[in-house]
Amino acid sequence: MRRRIYRAHERYDSRRRDARWPLVLVVCALLCLCIGVGGSVFHVWDRVFPPQAIQASAKAASVQSMSEAQNHLRQSLRTEEPVVDDIVSRLLTLLDTQLQENTSAEGIVIMDEDGQLLFSQNIDMERTPASMTKLLTAIVVLEAGALDDMVMVDDLYGCFEEGSVLMWLEEYEQIAMKDLLAALMVMSANDAAAAVALHMAGSMEGFAAMMNEKAQEMGLTHSNFVNPHGLTVEGHYSSPGDMVQILKRAAEYDILRELATMDVYKFTSIDPYGDVKEYELKSNNGFATGAYSVDSFTYICGKTGYTKAAGQCLAAAFESEDTGKMYYCVVMKSEAHFDDMSQTVSYLGERLESVG
Repeated sequence: MRRRIYRAHERYDSRRRDARWPLVLVVCALLCLCIGVGGSVFHVWDRVFPPQAIQASAKAASVQSMSEAQNHLRQSLRTEEPVVDDIVSRLLTLLDTQLQENTSAEGIVIMDEDGQLLFSQNIDMERTPASMTKLLTAIVVLEAGALDDMVMVDDLYGCFEEGSVLMWLEEYEQIAMKDLLAALMVMSANDAAAAVALHMAGSMEGFAAMMNEKAQEMGLTHSNFVNPHGLTVEGHYSSPGDMVQILKRAAEYDILRELATMDVYKFTSIDPYGDVKEYELKSNNGFATGAYSVDSFTYICGKTGYTKAAGQCLAAAFESEDTGKMYYCVVMKSEAHFDDMSQTVSYLGERLESVG
């Protein structure tokens, strides 16, 4: 019985082994087919998409991506500049507004040494310039070569009026032209200006003609001068824009720079009787005396002015202590010319800092 069972198992196992072979053959056939087809596919892929082409394509994509990034950066930089310019423009507008609100002057001008206007308010406003007129008087004297003249004082008509600043020159007094210029620039003496005019031209009218000729030569279009000192008279006027040009020309002369920055000036003359007459002139310019100053700027040259009609006026040149560059400022029709000038020069410093 056991032998029969054993033989039956042997026959069953033999049939199972015989049944596996066709399956193995089928699997082998499918495997060969896959290998053959796969090889063909990869062969075709390499022909259609060779590795070099794939690498080149990847490189081109990378270059394009970098180019796009650079273009984006350039565009960002281009759009950044107007933003910066807009910020600076808004800051300057704010500074302009603050200057206008913090000063009483009706006319204000700031010009640099290159002739560029940095700020202006009523630049062509025609008003009497008061004693700022004396800057042009001094220029006419210097450019006529009369600095070394000895002046015999004539009849000083036209300058003895109420409120007029005088050193009380006497007819036939002998005085050096340099000392008369000092009286103009330091003390702002009106009789000194009249003495200069009569010596140079023989009359006030003749000297006024010299002044207007010089103004025309300088290209001034909003000025007309009738006297050498600036006392109020019809037809005698200038503008902030013209006065800043006169200031710039005056500041070119070392002698005027020296005199305009003096607190006290002493000299002597010969009176009509041949005796020595002593003078001590004191400045009324707060920037010359040191009563007023502005950080980072040095006062170089200038001239005050005041009449009831003109209000307080001041033309002043300053040098930047940081760059050595010159700046020329004028305030006209002011209620407090030294304060207004201080505000104006402080504005200038903030403006220069803002624009870099």
